[in-house]
Amino acid sequence: MRLPLLAAILFLSVIAGAAAQPRGQDYAMDDLLEPMLAGRDWKGLETELSGAATQPMLALRLDWLQRRVDRGGNFFLAQLQAHNLWLMGRRQDAIRALLYAAALVRVDGAACADASAPQRRLEQMLSWRATILGAGRALLPARKDEAVVAAMAQERKTAPRRNARDDILCLGGDDALLAQMQRGRVTVEIIPMPGQPVVKGRPLAEPRPVGVLPAAKAQFLPPEAARTAQAAARIALPRTLAAILK
Repeated sequence: MRLPLLAAILFLSVIAGAAAQPRGQDYAMDDLLEPMLAGRDWKGLETELSGAATQPMLALRLDWLQRRVDRGGNFFLAQLQAHNLWLMGRRQDAIRALLYAAALVRVDGAACADASAPQRRLEQMLSWRATILGAGRALLPARKDEAVVAAMAQERKTAPRRNARDDILCLGGDDALLAQMQRGRVTVEIIPMPGQPVVKGRPLAEPRPVGVLPAAKAQFLPPEAARTAQAAARIALPRTLAAILK
């Protein structure tokens, strides 16, 4: 009877010892980044995941980003993945990741009620990652085709896991700007033509106290209309992504 008891004691000792071991750096990355993601702190994630870093730190960033993108992370995480792949020297992978992020903007953005919002996000993202975009446009045609096919395959793979209503993607369009103009004071800078005097910015309406403005809310198409629009965007992806690389 002593042998089973001894084995149990040894087993419990091993478990206790494993629990006492310090958690690895990958857990530390989770502790840092997961609360930001849960709180939709995009600025915080950008700060933590976009600066210069050592190769080991880049590897940790990419591990977290890969896990999150595979689980259905949005275009913002995908473009950060492209950035870190570029810093790691994985150029073809970075180009593919940027095209995947663009595919998410087009497909998931088709569910936005304001179509100007995802278009603005796409332009913004391609401006942020202009270096990667330039490298993609310099590829040979066959390599461009490979990147487009890979991005489309990944979009189809993650589609069931992605949130069909991405608020960051559907905010910031013309409708939101108009709503802000209607709720509070908005100053417009008038850019003169050559030879004309400079005119200082002036309010569109008489200033009025507005207090704390409510946060803008993303607006989405009805579910059936959104599915139809997203299916059409997915069909157009080969042309859309190829045009980005021209």
